[in-house]
Amino acid sequence: MSTVIEAGGIVVRAKDSAARILVVRGRKNRRHWIFPKGHVEPKESRRTAARREVREEAGVDAVPVAPVGLIEFVEDGRRIRVHYYLLRYVRTVEAGEGRQARWCSASGARRLLTFPESRALLRKCVPLIRARLGLEAR
Repeated sequence: MSTVIEAGGIVVRAKDSAARILVVRGRKNRRHWIFPKGHVEPKESRRTAARREVREEAGVDAVPVAPVGLIEFVEDGRRIRVHYYLLRYVRTVEAGEGRQARWCSASGARRLLTFPESRALLRKCVPLIRARLGLEAR
């Protein structure tokens, strides 16, 4: 089974000293809510790919802060390995893919996210959000 390396971002922005988390609709299944992610291009770092994917899928420019974790799954006979990074929101830009995006509280994002692995990754991220960005993630 071949392995595909991807990168994704858990983007956080401040709203009244509280964290707001970015989630987007899935491309293949629009009922799914996920963190932006996608393929790492040749000669591209995973960190750079996470930033690019967030820009392309959600129309958000964000700066990588720290690695968060890894999610693996099998899709169409391939193993997908996604390396996620915590990113700090910088500004909104034009979205290339025009996906629906939503900013949520951490608890709202956990309710909206489709996959348990994504919810677990967000829970793991809460102390990092507090420590690295100085925001409460509830």
